Amino acid sequence: MILTTIIMARLLTPSDFGLLGMAMVIIGFGALFRELGAEGALIQCKDTPEKLLSSVFWLNVLLGVATMALVYASAPLAAYFYHEPKVSQVIKALSLVFVISGSSAVHAAILTRNMEFKQLAALEIVSALAGASVGIVCAFYGQGVWSLVYQSITAAAVSSISLWMASRWRPVFFFDRNELKTVWGYTLNLSGYTLFNYFARNADNFLIGRYCGPGNLGYYSVAYQIMFYPLQTISAVFGRVMFPVLSKLQDNNTGFKNAYIKMVSVIAMFTFPIMFGMLAVADPLVTLLLGAKWEPAIWLILVLAPVGLVQSIGTTVGVIYKAKGRTGLMFKWGVFAGMLIILSFAIGLQWGVRGVAVCYALVSLALAYPNFAIPFRLIDMKVGDLSEALWRPLVCGVGMFMTVTGLKYLVFPGWSSVTVVSTLVPVGVVVYTGLSYLLNRESMREIIVELAINRSDDKSPP
Repeated sequence: MILTTIIMARLLTPSDFGLLGMAMVIIGFGALFRELGAEGALIQCKDTPEKLLSSVFWLNVLLGVATMALVYASAPLAAYFYHEPKVSQVIKALSLVFVISGSSAVHAAILTRNMEFKQLAALEIVSALAGASVGIVCAFYGQGVWSLVYQSITAAAVSSISLWMASRWRPVFFFDRNELKTVWGYTLNLSGYTLFNYFARNADNFLIGRYCGPGNLGYYSVAYQIMFYPLQTISAVFGRVMFPVLSKLQDNNTGFKNAYIKMVSVIAMFTFPIMFGMLAVADPLVTLLLGAKWEPAIWLILVLAPVGLVQSIGTTVGVIYKAKGRTGLMFKWGVFAGMLIILSFAIGLQWGVRGVAVCYALVSLALAYPNFAIPFRLIDMKVGDLSEALWRPLVCGVGMFMTVTGLKYLVFPGWSSVTVVSTLVPVGVVVYTGLSYLLNRESMREIIVELAINRSDDKSPP
């Protein structure tokens, strides 16, 4: 949650976030083995017999234990590589998360397959709030980086317990390798893509932590978290909805295409104004919310903003590959794109953390077109069809950005951050809403009607 990041950034130092960023490179690598648990295949499969569910469950439990042991053992090596002894204990503590999350992965897959999205969202909110509460209290009492560790472990534990309580399914003591073989081809390709994509997406943290130190990594990590918050929340939530819905349409390209375009246009309506708004008021907003010690993150936010804008939509294409069962093609494209991204990090490193951010932005934007064009062929769709769906929220976002930026420099130069933010944010909301009413009225009406229906369903008697 972005509010939690803001509060924790106020209470902690950039080095604390940098230490966690170093640890998360190793923890994230261990998390890749969860894809071997075949949860994605359970959602995509047309049939999921009990034997398959139980086999996948016990596979996840075994993978969780094995991953925890592997990560725990690798902690001293990570400390040696980073020249930072503190990171070893952080990694060892966080390794517990693998056992916790592995025990509930199948339950989450079942709820997703059954499209219990409201329930999943509620569980995520509860676990996030529980983790945030523990983290903030610990940070207030001076626990430093350990407050971030306790936050992660608490959120994982509450999430796992909640998923068990919410799902009616219970595993039986059954394990059959033949059952797993039915989904193994899909799972291995998806795991290969996830593995390589992970290295590509985390090579920046790896290199910055090693050569620029925990302080610079802290600035980069917080800037990244702020800019990619819409991607991690709005786009991810819609992606979870899209996967089971589009999987049911995997043999109907026309229906698949129409459903995809509709969902992407809704995502853009929410993510575009956030990204343009952040781009317009990044400097006073960071100073107000995080404090003066985080000012080096402002420049990084401005560089990463265009990437966040594109990727808020670009991340949805993974659903196309998975729903169509084409994870092999997904893996091949991921390897190619990932190699270019890693190369950009290595080139940019010679100019420090700013160079890494700039090179990453340039390569990411250059890869945007093929990133869409390749999976669109699977559903008989052209990139131009996407442009037709996105131009309205894009124009509205640009109009809002120009208005807010103009006011910031012409009317509010030299004013306090509190005054600038408290004035320009509401102005931006009003301008974007007004432009959307003029240019994108139909989509707004559909969203309002959908929200009204959902609210009515929530109030209806059982």
